[in-house]
Amino acid sequence: MGLGPASKVQHSVNVGLLNKECSNYYIVHFFFIVKTFINEKGILKTMKKRGQLLGMPFIMIFALVVGALTLAGGLYYVFKLVPMAEQISANKEINDFKTTIKAYYYLEEGNSKKVRLQFPSKAQSICFFDYKKYKAEGWRPGAGTGYPPDFAAKKLFYEKLFSANTERNMFFFPTKDFKESAFYIPYLNLESQANNPVCVKNGQYIRIVSMGDHVEVQAE
Repeated sequence: MGLGPASKVQHSVNVGLLNKECSNYYIVHFFFIVKTFINEKGILKTMKKRGQLLGMPFIMIFALVVGALTLAGGLYYVFKLVPMAEQISANKEINDFKTTIKAYYYLEEGNSKKVRLQFPSKAQSICFFDYKKYKAEGWRPGAGTGYPPDFAAKKLFYEKLFSANTERNMFFFPTKDFKESAFYIPYLNLESQANNPVCVKNGQYIRIVSMGDHVEVQAE
């Protein structure tokens, strides 16, 4: 018995749906088989391992580069900060020395005190210089062991260095180890001293003497 027009249309729809479902089934089944095969053969794990192996050298190189840059940056700041710290320490000790000199300026003439010079270790020699005395009496260095090691061989050099600093009266040697190596200490001069400049070794004792209208230092 034949199908009517409406039945034929319905039959075609049903067949189309069935074919679509079959196609979806085969597609899903196909991907399921592929996935199972990959898992069974360990292909996915192998790919992941290879990715990890390929990624490891890059990570290590990146870590080494970052570490090297960090180390270089740290060393740069260390080398930069150490001289700065030494200069700060020197400035503090100079300010303490200024305070001591000022205190003796206001004491009665004849008051004295024995003190030890303790400046940063790179300051091997500490020299005191009176420019006014130099202009009046000329260059009159002593022969003590407190002078810089090359002082005797380079007296002209040192004379020019001292005399060029008309307002500074205390010096650190060697000068190359400090950003600032010449300082002004108020109330201090060498008016009654036989030598000018007067130099002592860092760590050596000196005597601070009140002279009424100024303060002098004497090597012990």
